[in-house]
Amino acid sequence: MKNRLACAALIAAVFCIPRASAENWEVSRLVPGSAFHGVHGLGIDKAGHLFAGSVAGAALYEVDIAGGTAKVAIPAPVGMADDIAFAPDGTMAWTGFLAGDLYARKGDGPIRKLASGLPGINSLAFRKDGRLYATTVFRRHAL
Repeated sequence: MKNRLACAALIAAVFCIPRASAENWEVSRLVPGSAFHGVHGLGIDKAGHLFAGSVAGAALYEVDIAGGTAKVAIPAPVGMADDIAFAPDGTMAWTGFLAGDLYARKGDGPIRKLASGLPGINSLAFRKDGRLYATTVFRRHAL
C-alpha cells in the first residue's frame, strides 16, 4: 500500500510542478555545420579569439566568430583538446584527454608537453599568478 501511495504522490507532484520558461534567451549560430565532430572545450584569449577543442575530431580549432568559419589551429594527435585555458601571459594550455597529456603554447611558439600519464585529464584553470590547475576524471578523480 505504501508503494502505491508513494507512486501516486510522485506522479501528482510531477504534473503539478510549474513549467520553467526562459523569456529572454536567444540562440546565435556562430559556425554552420562543420568538421568539429563535437566541441568539448572552449577558450577565449585576451584578444577575444575563440578556440574550440574536439576530442572526437582530434584537433583544436580557432573560430572566426564574425566570419562564421573555423580552422585547425593545432592538428591531431596533439590538438585533441578536451579543455582549453589561457594564462595571464597569453599561454594557451589544453588537455589531451585520451592520451593523458597536458600541452601548452605561447603565441606561435613551440608546443610543449607539460605533463603525461594523466588518463582522463579534463578541466583546466589558471590563477592570476599563472599557476595552472588540472583535474582528472573517470579512472581517478583528482585535482
